[in-house]
Amino acid sequence: MFPEDECIIKGMSASSDVSDQPMSDEETYEGALSRVNNLSQKVEADYWVGIEAGIQEKNSEFEVFIWVVIKNKNGKYGKGRSATYFLPESVNKLLRQGMELTKASGIIFKENDLGRKQGTIGVLTNNAIDRTKYGIDPVIIALIPFKNNHLY
Repeated sequence: MFPEDECIIKGMSASSDVSDQPMSDEETYEGALSRVNNLSQKVEADYWVGIEAGIQEKNSEFEVFIWVVIKNKNGKYGKGRSATYFLPESVNKLLRQGMELTKASGIIFKENDLGRKQGTIGVLTNNAIDRTKYGIDPVIIALIPFKNNHLY
């Protein structure tokens, strides 16, 4: 998005102030917003990025998505949301019992620590899209207001 600029990117954890497994679009967005605001109070930067993955039940299926909120040092925000994908019924059953997606997917797909590896999306797409790749588009979308300052 900014090929003329040099960027230094540092990964940090920040509280989302929502449940460990956000269960709605609104809660997931609030988690990303809280992360970015908590980070901006914790460390100096030009931009802060908050990312939160969530699920919600729709027509008795669970859809998965990511919200990204970016804040700059002037207090301007950008927001982006990923495409969604739907989970197999075997995973849905465990989610309905209150299990988190990472744990449910780990049981069904016999994989440990999917949330730090390729993610459920990686398993379902045979790594055509992994969890990192899945998050790239919403980050780019959240940067639109900063790329187009004159419009926002």
